This record gives sequence, structure tokens and C-alpha cells, in this order.
Amino acid sequence: MVNPIDDDDSTAEAVIQRMIEAAQRVIRVNNNSSEKEPEIKINPAVKRGYELEIKTLQNAPRDADKLRKLLEVKQRQKEK
Repeated sequence: MVNPIDDDDSTAEAVIQRMIEAAQRVIRVNNNSSEKEPEIKINPAVKRGYELEIKTLQNAPRDADKLRKLLEVKQRQKEK
């Protein structure tokens, strides 16, 4: 029997992985020199934003309680 919580965790992980792959694809197309995919120039700031998004998604806590606590701390910092 599959635990529904584990199934949700794997689904969330799959979604996160797809988001990472999409951002990597944008960066790769931007740097592409082959004729397979057309080269699309993007602003360096936008590229850096995608790189930071990838890093954030890769390093974000996956535990809901840890994430909730982190968000609470960030909210308090923002309010100060």
C-alpha cells in the first residue's frame, strides 16, 4: 500500500525537478550554438535570475515544517 504523504512528496519533487529543467532549458537555449535549437538572446540579468531560481529550488528545504519556519523568519525580517 502506498502512503499518500509519500506520493505527495514524490509529486512535489517531480514538479520541482521540472521547474529546474525548464529554467536550465532557457539558459541552454540562450547559450546554444548548434543548429538543432535556435539561439535566443536573453538579458544577462534574466539569465542570472534563472540561475538563482535553480539554486533556490535545489537547496530549498523539502520538509513542510522547516519551510514554514523559514518563511515565518523571513516574514519577521521583512516586517522590521
